[in-house]
Amino acid sequence: MDNKIKIVAILGALGVGIGAFGAHGLKPYLDVAQTETFKTATLYHFIHIVAMLTIAMNSTRSKVNNLSFYLFLA
Repeated sequence: MDNKIKIVAILGALGVGIGAFGAHGLKPYLDVAQTETFKTATLYHFIHIVAMLTIAMNSTRSKVNNLSFYLFLA
């Protein structure tokens, strides 16, 4: 398996864990506005994961693809 796919899988699993922690673990400590901010941040995380997965699955292995993948990672 390609290392980039492994990175995306780990980041996706972390996104699920962070989202669950925010929805259940932090619920008593956050107000409504903070909860919405946390949800938005988690959504953006998943959007970046989908973009990174698309780049990782791309059949062409060019410098531009590598650069864009690692810039999403940064």
